[in-house]
Amino acid sequence: MKHESSVTSISRRNALLAGISIAGSSLLPPLKALAEPVADEIKDYKLVQIFQECKDLGVVRFLSVNPNGAVLEALGKFDYSLVPFEIPGKGQYVRIAGPNSPDHLVASFECSINLDNAAILAFDKLYGPTGELYSLRIMNDKGDKILSILLNYDIEGNGGKPGKYYKGAVEKWEELRKKYGDANGEVKLK
Repeated sequence: MKHESSVTSISRRNALLAGISIAGSSLLPPLKALAEPVADEIKDYKLVQIFQECKDLGVVRFLSVNPNGAVLEALGKFDYSLVPFEIPGKGQYVRIAGPNSPDHLVASFECSINLDNAAILAFDKLYGPTGELYSLRIMNDKGDKILSILLNYDIEGNGGKPGKYYKGAVEKWEELRKKYGDANGEVKLK
């Protein structure tokens, strides 16, 4: 009997979670195919234009720090879909989303950025315990960080050790910094 009730509760829980996921995902704009051109709503935003050129950076680490004590890190790529959506009174957003899989109800990675709040993109080179770190920091007009995006080490291609980036990633980061950034590596987005 105990086994039967736990099976029933697991089934109910899964059904509830699936229902919440389906309902929640129906509120979001649909994901577009990876190779589609950028939507008209966001194509003129400089940050989106730069993101389109970041596709060769490989796997990157998205890092968000909440001032109240939480840090969220996730691995993603810039070759995922760029999906626009607007929140009335809050502004225009872009959602980086992908990849979709038949095993998931939604994309395995999603990151939404308020394009109207993004005023500066800084290409920063930092120094960590295993070597140089290459980041893109999105900031508001007060200089507060909205999101940091760092090149991620190619652990598998380096025998399980950090310190080596994906082939061509650093060169592409340097190219983008030189193309868009000022002497300090900062890009005015507005």
